[in-house]
Amino acid sequence: MEGETGQFLITNTVSEKESMLKDLQHSMLKGNVVGIFTGQQNHVLYLTAVEDIIRLESGKHIIVLKRLDLQGLFLHQNHIALDEINKVRKFNALYDDRLPATVKRLAYDIEKEYPIKIRKRETVIPFEDLEVIIIRNIDSGHRLDIRVYDDLIYEKCYVKDFHPKKNMVEVSCGIEHGQRNEIPLFLIKSIQFESFFNFKGMLSKIFMIDRRGIYRASTVL
Repeated sequence: MEGETGQFLITNTVSEKESMLKDLQHSMLKGNVVGIFTGQQNHVLYLTAVEDIIRLESGKHIIVLKRLDLQGLFLHQNHIALDEINKVRKFNALYDDRLPATVKRLAYDIEKEYPIKIRKRETVIPFEDLEVIIIRNIDSGHRLDIRVYDDLIYEKCYVKDFHPKKNMVEVSCGIEHGQRNEIPLFLIKSIQFESFFNFKGMLSKIFMIDRRGIYRASTVL
């Protein structure tokens, strides 16, 4: 059943105006996540849900989005005209203001689109992808080392939680795993897994963080 807990499927991407409006209306009524593509390169500009749809006297539609984007952004401008949208992708995952809960569910849907293409021990990811990797590993059983920018290394850690408003990852580290630490996301330089970890078709052990997107991605409520 659509939106049912435990089933998080991707439906087809649509580009016809009537079909896009139908999927956006579905998100408004049912609360499921949608990806909204804009621009010449068809980049996903928004990954959120629809709060409201306003029909103007001219017949044009203005889409009002929920302000917390699942890419880790707070949308100060959350209105977009239907005419500006190129494509809409409807997800079965329900939008949740508790960012980690929704992103963790959604990440597994997105992963289905990325069959493993590259196996590389070390790779570089944008800062905004770090949050998704962290959330996917909450209570996952994966053990990892986290290096921060003062070259301190948190060794043999399990990810226990993520606090989006503080932008902090909570980890349990050490041999006994009795030591809890909160690490600011923006301080993380790299994360290293004991075994290869698949993310967007890249199978790697070490993920180095490209900090050029840090200021955009660290915008929170």
